[in-house]
Formats: sequence, structure tokens, C-alpha cells
Amino acid sequence: MVSRPQIIRKKKEVLVRVKDTRGVSHESKPISVNLKGKPILLLEGGVGPNQVLREAVDLKIRSNINLDSVNYISLEKIQMQ
Repeated sequence: MVSRPQIIRKKKEVLVRVKDTRGVSHESKPISVNLKGKPILLLEGGVGPNQVLREAVDLKIRSNINLDSVNYISLEKIQMQ
């Protein structure tokens, strides 16, 4: 069973901090914003499409949600006749 992606909602305080051409810093007052989006899971590791692996490759996951575990599953191409 595939679960539907949950919508992430977080309330954050943000402000703007800039430095002008004289090197003087300026900062705005913080404001509250509501961020929302979908969970994102990115596989990193430098493996390209149709690449043949002959040695171990370090794979990494980057996500915008907390993860309990990650499973890497190899899928073999099935040829249709």
C-alpha cells in the first residue's frame, strides 16, 4: 500500500540581513511565515542512468523530513515480449 504524501506545515520567523557597499549591516524586524510543501527525498551518490557498477558506491539521502530508516532496492529491467 502506497501512502499519500503528507503536506508539511511549519511556522517560522524570518528576517532580512544585508550589508551595504560601505560594509554597514542592516537587519529587518522578524516576521512570521507559514511554510508548506510536500516531503522531498533526494538520492545522491553520482550514479547515472544505465551506469554499470563494478565497485562500491557511497549513496546518500537528503530529505526535508525526519527519516527512521532508508532501504536501497535494486530494480531489474523486465523485458516485455
